[in-house]
Amino acid sequence: MKFLEHIDSDWIASKTHELVAIKSETLSEIEVCEFYACELESLGLIVERRPVANGRFNVYAELKGTNSQKSLIFNGHLDTIPIGESWPPRISEDKIFGRGSEDMKGGMAALLAMLRAFNLSETKLQGDIWITAVVGHEDAEAEKDGPLAMCQDINSGKISGDAILIVEGDSELWAMSTGSTVFQIILHSKLGGTHTNNISISQNPINFIGKIIAAIVKLQEEMDLGEKHPLVGSPRVDLGKINSGDYYNRTPITSTIEGIIRWLPGTTLSQTEALLHKIVDPIAQEGDLDVEIKFMLSREPFEVPADNFALQIASSAIVKTTGVAPKVIGKKIVGDANIFMPETGITTFYYGPGYKTAHSNEEWVSIAALSSLAKVLGGFAIDFLDEAN
Repeated sequence: MKFLEHIDSDWIASKTHELVAIKSETLSEIEVCEFYACELESLGLIVERRPVANGRFNVYAELKGTNSQKSLIFNGHLDTIPIGESWPPRISEDKIFGRGSEDMKGGMAALLAMLRAFNLSETKLQGDIWITAVVGHEDAEAEKDGPLAMCQDINSGKISGDAILIVEGDSELWAMSTGSTVFQIILHSKLGGTHTNNISISQNPINFIGKIIAAIVKLQEEMDLGEKHPLVGSPRVDLGKINSGDYYNRTPITSTIEGIIRWLPGTTLSQTEALLHKIVDPIAQEGDLDVEIKFMLSREPFEVPADNFALQIASSAIVKTTGVAPKVIGKKIVGDANIFMPETGITTFYYGPGYKTAHSNEEWVSIAALSSLAKVLGGFAIDFLDEAN
């Protein structure tokens, strides 16, 4: 493929460094989005700055093909977690360092490099490519406003695609994720606060908190013996925070237990909510406790079958470019594919330059991996749109 000759590692490194140098924590993405939009315009694409909230916007650009019966969407987010004490942006001989380098500005720079190579090689695509960059991915405060706005635009026909490839993750085809919800169990004692000497320890609300924790541990043991997914194994429940009581010899009025539960494809959020209530409600009733369970940041699972056309074309493009067949993997974490696929019905999966330092203070991305990614993305686009038409 002629475009391969025009994938320039130095250019990708420089563009990644420029992106990383722009501070773009969630809810403060305007500057980086404007930079990315201008880069797309400099490559000859017509760009839409799609308003999301408070002046923030998604970036959409379309590269028209000679036959527009089929289209492909490339996607990524431009926001990052807080910079904190992360390494400052810099380039070494083989890496770019700094917050967002791996997660995921490097992948977004690779998309620019792919488009540049198409231009320089005068590559003509059969179908259309959409480049989509969203805000509001990382921080829960944004409530995924960028990805959800993009779903609205797909469902309204503003953007069209027969597959979505998110340029994030390692050099593997991430094709499945569990569903996930954060839960908060709130227990309110009808006794109110009283001296612990006034009641037996068996009546103390903390005793029933212990029973709920034991029941959740038993749930995990049962899940470990039950259905397993070939890519991720068993469903999982975890506890992260317990809050109860305000004094050593006074019974707690309100107690909370917080955690996260992840479920496999074939199970739904509503079924998972019912399962947790089935465990917690009888124990709360036994302890004469009012109970409320809140579910937050909920996402349904997504899964792309191994024989899916787009996944197979992507695997073939990776083999052609790298000489190595990629692993098809699943994860017990959620991402934007858990929004895009359930909300739009479009096949969605991931392939990126690396995922070893994301969210760490020592974040970096390999320049060689970015160059390889740009080649894979271009080869996938050409093969997918040619075969699909």
